[in-house]
Amino acid sequence: MFEYLGLIYGLAKDLIKYLKWHEEEKLIDSDWLEESGFKQEAEASGFELRWSRPEKLEFRRFQEWAELLAVNKKKKKRYKLVRKDGSILIGRKTGGIGGRP
Repeated sequence: MFEYLGLIYGLAKDLIKYLKWHEEEKLIDSDWLEESGFKQEAEASGFELRWSRPEKLEFRRFQEWAELLAVNKKKKKRYKLVRKDGSILIGRKTGGIGGRP
């Protein structure tokens, strides 16, 4: 019986590792936002974009801003978008329920 529990545990551990998403920082510039289509897609989804210094993120969250992540589904990775100076791309939903006009 203990052998089966060990086997089940091993399989579950491997499955969790396979399903887990990883987050990394991706160094970008404003040109990348335009050329990749990320900016257009975010704005079409109703997001206002802005850059923020890391030390101001907590205050920005209070103002309903959040870090925006680029997603690579094949690699199961999420990328925090960061500029050379350390600023992080944030966004906030505009219009609609709970959004700002």
